[in-house]
Amino acid sequence: MKKLIAIILSLLFSLQLIGCSSKEDGIKIPFRLGNVISYDASNSALGYLQSSDTITVTDDKYITFTPKENVNDTGFIFYPGGLVEPEAYAPIMNKISQQGYQVIVVPMPMNLAIFDSNKAKDVIKDYPNIKNWVIGGHSLGGVMACKYAAKNPDTIKGVVLYASYPQNDELKDNIYCTISCRET
Repeated sequence: MKKLIAIILSLLFSLQLIGCSSKEDGIKIPFRLGNVISYDASNSALGYLQSSDTITVTDDKYITFTPKENVNDTGFIFYPGGLVEPEAYAPIMNKISQQGYQVIVVPMPMNLAIFDSNKAKDVIKDYPNIKNWVIGGHSLGGVMACKYAAKNPDTIKGVVLYASYPQNDELKDNIYCTISCRET
């Protein structure tokens, strides 16, 4: 099984390298992962990337949603699903932030969280003012979020899964508040 996964990932990586054009240059190479099978954010989702009277939105190293008032000391780290643009989650992350939580959506290499499941470590380091952390993700992002949570039980207080599940039994020995969502 590990060999099959390695072959598939190697093939996907090779296809990405073949199509090294950017979306902006207008060249559509059929094998370019980003142009062919990446799930872009809808126009309505992109509208939630604008700051408002209640939320400040930034899009740089991470996509962050910061409440302007009633800020909680709990932050939410979110790993996007495989091949899904992180901006696609803006509507739901904006709504979570409106409840007083700092929300950080973590862009992943090639839009695949499997390539950097430890990015939460950088987020936690970059936001020292947050005292409690919850991590979550959609699909493959959720699997990798569980992997990070299992390895960091002293740092992560909860796990939120959106159409996802833990791989194997990695969370069975940890006490987490876990929420699994299938529909919004």
